[in-house]
Amino acid sequence: MGDDVREYLALFYPQVSFGGTAFGGTSDRSPFTDTEINEYARTYSRPEVLSGGFELYRALDKDVRDTAAAAPVHVPTLLMTAQGQLDGIRSTVAPRMTKIVRAVDVPHAGHWLVEENPRFVTAELVRFLDGNS
Repeated sequence: MGDDVREYLALFYPQVSFGGTAFGGTSDRSPFTDTEINEYARTYSRPEVLSGGFELYRALDKDVRDTAAAAPVHVPTLLMTAQGQLDGIRSTVAPRMTKIVRAVDVPHAGHWLVEENPRFVTAELVRFLDGNS
């Protein structure tokens, strides 16, 4: 199973990275090194971990229902999204997060915001946490 898991992860990670097929691109670049992919594969090769990871996706419909039923959140919020996704994500979450004080696209980032643009994400977090939104 371990080799199958590594092969899956090595194919999956680039698909949702900046320029990957999930974002309409053709990039096959992973934001993770071979060493990092090997570690993720080692961890996910444990059946209970792999099952738990898939359970996250199985629960998405329930998560959507629970979120829709919950009261809106009224805390200062920093919204960061993959490049080009800000308008769509903001319009989706704004009714639930009523105090978005800063919202930014993370340049050159797909799903893996921190891994794909750590300097930008860190600077935005520091700015927000310092109250300079």
